[in-house]
Amino acid sequence: MSEATAQLELIRKRVTHAETDAKVLRRRLSRLIPDAWDRIRDLEEQNGRFPPLPARLPRADYVLVADSLERDKQALLFYVACEQGALSDVVAFVEERTPNPSKATLQFGLEQASFACKPDVVQYLLHQGANLHSGCFMKLFEFLGAGQTSTRLRCIFDEADYAADTDSFIALLSVFIKSGFWHPNQPWESPAMIDPYVAMYASRVLTDRRLLLFLLEHGADPNLSRYPKSARGSSDRDATPWAIDRQSPSPLNLAVAQGDQSLFDLLVAHGAKAEGEGLHLLHSLVRAAMQHDFASTRRPMAEGIIAQRLADVNDVKPMPYRHEDSRYFIGGYTEDETPLTLACAASDWEFVEWLVQHGADPGALGGKAYTQLWWNKPYGANDPSRLLEILNSRAITEAMEGMLDP
Repeated sequence: MSEATAQLELIRKRVTHAETDAKVLRRRLSRLIPDAWDRIRDLEEQNGRFPPLPARLPRADYVLVADSLERDKQALLFYVACEQGALSDVVAFVEERTPNPSKATLQFGLEQASFACKPDVVQYLLHQGANLHSGCFMKLFEFLGAGQTSTRLRCIFDEADYAADTDSFIALLSVFIKSGFWHPNQPWESPAMIDPYVAMYASRVLTDRRLLLFLLEHGADPNLSRYPKSARGSSDRDATPWAIDRQSPSPLNLAVAQGDQSLFDLLVAHGAKAEGEGLHLLHSLVRAAMQHDFASTRRPMAEGIIAQRLADVNDVKPMPYRHEDSRYFIGGYTEDETPLTLACAASDWEFVEWLVQHGADPGALGGKAYTQLWWNKPYGANDPSRLLEILNSRAITEAMEGMLDP
């Protein structure tokens, strides 16, 4: 099979699966409770406490209208040209096609160009009426060729072809913004349901400083994210899975977890709230199995948090539930932890020693810190005797200091 034939076959499969996914989504949307959008709006705006967010990016026409994508050979070649950035071929198809290509077809081409990070093609198609839509930011199925298929959500912020090219990605986002089709606070929706995503939720944003600065300079709100699973109710009328959290602690918690003081300060300078429910700053500094970065990175961060009174060493916070038989946290479940109990569970003894020196109470939560605690695999259980050694050493040191006092 030639390369050109393989490309056509690949794009044909994408079209087929895009329409299949759209059919499933239309069925799900038809089952939404009548007041779903009112409940989502009330939750996001907190009954007038916050101004409305920009309207969510719409669904593409091919999602809303069955069998609206063109799939003849010329249309397939158009989709390939969009992905490859062949602007002259894209222009020729749009201008010479008789009858004119459908809006759904232009939007599918826009989606291919967006994920391949082809700003010139994106700008042309937007000017031709291919409105920006949620599928340009996130999709579910991706055919990789050679019979390989990925079936997880893919977001342009994390996994597109430009992943190592910040300049190209910023150029793409600039086209979105300058064309007036997108704002950094504007949510898009999952291809599987109406659960929303925003730029600040993408993990890459907090690890790519230039990208973060670009978004903040264009008005990104560092308090926006999705509600965590632990905040969601069990009722089918609960709107939290489908709403944007306007007071999310996630960016600041992640900045602390990275031990990046400059990132923390940058987010606060742009409006991130350093006080509020869900922040667990000292807890976020815990590392499993002694990663030996405490003195260089985490201790200065911890001391800064205490000096600014952003947290207390004995704060009790609900943290994601760990289970000894899993490599992962158990989503949606939490258990109360102090920084000390969490550090003991992780065998993070340098941090344990620092916490004890700064007044952490090992008797909190019923003496949980003294018990055998588990971290995720492959680390397993801690050794509770290590805490006793640290406490005894601390007691001896304090006694000796007392004897030396004049």
